[in-house]
Amino acid sequence: MISTKVDVWSIGVIYYELLFGEKPFGNQMSQMRILNEGIMLKASVVNFPVNQKALASNESKDFIRDCLCFNVDQRIDIKGAAVHRLFDKK
Repeated sequence: MISTKVDVWSIGVIYYELLFGEKPFGNQMSQMRILNEGIMLKASVVNFPVNQKALASNESKDFIRDCLCFNVDQRIDIKGAAVHRLFDKK
C-alpha cells in the first residue's frame, strides 16, 4: 500500500540532489538501467559523496537518511519531516 512516506522519499531524493548535484542511487545511470539492474531494490544505505561539492551539515545528512530509509516502517512520515531537527530554529 502506498502511503505519504513515498512523498518523503521524494523529498529526500530532491534534497540530496540539491546539495550534491547527483542522484543518491544510480547516479549517472539511465532510468532504464536503474530499473533493469534493480538499483532501487538494493538502495538500503545512503552514501554521501566523499569529495563533496557542497558541505552538508550533519542535520542535513540525518534528514536525508531519515527520508531515504529503505524500510518504510522506519522512514519518517510527513509530520516527522516537518518537525525534523534540521528545521530547528536555534
